[in-house]
Amino acid sequence: QHIVNRIRATYPDDGILSEESKDDLARLTKERVWIIDPMDGTKEFIARNGEFSVMIGLAVQGRPVLGVVQQPANGLLYAGA
Repeated sequence: QHIVNRIRATYPDDGILSEESKDDLARLTKERVWIIDPMDGTKEFIARNGEFSVMIGLAVQGRPVLGVVQQPANGLLYAGA
């Protein structure tokens, strides 16, 4: 929820697509849409094996322009634009 709150505070006009968000197709009509998976690998997180990640993407006018994947357990961060 922290990630979503920060994006909403910084970019209030952007849409946000997340598993934790309620369904609202209007968000997909926004010029900019953030795609967030704050916990990819829930089973791995519960198993404490380090194989989970946080993923954030940004699409502008329907085209992906930014992607970030962080693996907190390993201290790894991947980004592409």
